[in-house]
Amino acid sequence: MVDRRGNVAVLPRWEGAARRQTLQALRPDGMRAAVEQLDKLACRLEQVSPCLGWSAQRWMIASTPFRMRRIAARKRLDDLASISSASERNAYRWAFGLDNACLEAGRRLRELDVCLHTLQSAETSPAERVQATETFTHSRYMLLKALRGGPVLNRFTLSEVSKMARKEDSVGHTSADQKSFREKLNEELREIDERLQTMLEMYQEKPSDIDRDVLEVDNRARNVEVAVTDVYHIMRTRVYSDDCLLKGDVEVWEAFNEQKDEFVYFYRSALKAIESYKEVMRVNSLIDCGERRRPQRGDLERVRQDEHARIAERFRCIDAVDEFRCKFSAMLTVF
Repeated sequence: MVDRRGNVAVLPRWEGAARRQTLQALRPDGMRAAVEQLDKLACRLEQVSPCLGWSAQRWMIASTPFRMRRIAARKRLDDLASISSASERNAYRWAFGLDNACLEAGRRLRELDVCLHTLQSAETSPAERVQATETFTHSRYMLLKALRGGPVLNRFTLSEVSKMARKEDSVGHTSADQKSFREKLNEELREIDERLQTMLEMYQEKPSDIDRDVLEVDNRARNVEVAVTDVYHIMRTRVYSDDCLLKGDVEVWEAFNEQKDEFVYFYRSALKAIESYKEVMRVNSLIDCGERRRPQRGDLERVRQDEHARIAERFRCIDAVDEFRCKFSAMLTVF
């Protein structure tokens, strides 16, 4: 970063150690990694199109891909800001411009963090939620402008960096074992995600299908509670375990670890909704089995109310499972 003393920017000397450090920072593979990470952050942010009526849970899910890219993006901004220049001739002019662009992007990132903290809280009032949504929309626009319209990404476009790196082998920071583990883990997680998604698609088409799958005992593949717990189990044993190889990829590991509490929150909410609906189904079954007397006046209204309550509980169960699946699926975008 450019050293500032009051309103004066103190620029480093372009000689000796400073020059060698800059040339090292300008390695094409490092530049390419920085640009790619910031481009991915911008892509994820573009996918967040907020509405004033979004709940805290909806904000958690929708912003997950963007939030999981923040850690790597911040490090890449620091990398770019530490570069003094691209050449001796325009060293100071470009260093000052790139530094300002990185500062602007960092400031907008912090603004978005504050907005998301407010929007993801269930205690936020409707008025505060509206104001925070408007602030988020503005900061989102300004960050995208800083990334896509300013010198941060324009200075090094992906095509330019790729040309510069053609004569060099990309230097990876991930071992072969870690890379193999990531690929296998990604396949396993996406496979179980597709399984749960298939079940939810059936419930969307015919909601009453979940009645069978909630009480299913003989066929584990059709039991929705088993599907949900399987997702939690593989995340606990494969991602959040003490000896997880994913820890070797610090940025990916930190991104997953940051989302752990939210993942557990959606998991518990889904289990609670499933248990509640199972109890409703059991009670209704007992009532149906014990109903032997002839219908009386007023029975129709009672039956109608009971059925409406059961249907409402069914949709709450489906929505909770769907939110859990959406949160889990959103976390996989970090791969």
